[in-house]
Amino acid sequence: MQNFQLIIIIKLKSFHSYYLKKYVFLLWKKFQKNIPTVEHQIFLPTKFERFTVLKSPHVDKKARDQFERRIYSRILYWKIPFSGDLQNISIFFLRIFRNLSSFGIGVEFKVSYILTKLNIKSLNQKKLEKKKYINK
Repeated sequence: MQNFQLIIIIKLKSFHSYYLKKYVFLLWKKFQKNIPTVEHQIFLPTKFERFTVLKSPHVDKKARDQFERRIYSRILYWKIPFSGDLQNISIFFLRIFRNLSSFGIGVEFKVSYILTKLNIKSLNQKKLEKKKYINK
């Protein structure tokens, strides 16, 4: 039987780093209870958007206000051994995100799934090659 691996990628964006950290912690806590996973967290650079607005456009050209908006973003990456129905897993994720969205945390997220086939022979060969390099 062929073994499959399900890779789940979640992209998160928020205007506040505190809420983003809180959301990541809640997600990690939910997944830890239900799915044995390997998690990777990728921190993306903060995006800065700066705006300059004239206070009084008719009279004083020098009177201006400046505003800044920061967008914090992360990518969460889970690898799950898969040997079942994709529909059950997607329903499970929908339940988790519905529960977390009820907290009202200002985090935008996108979820994508990748289903890959594991080749056991190549994995065993890579492990043997690593052992050869270590023994030298």
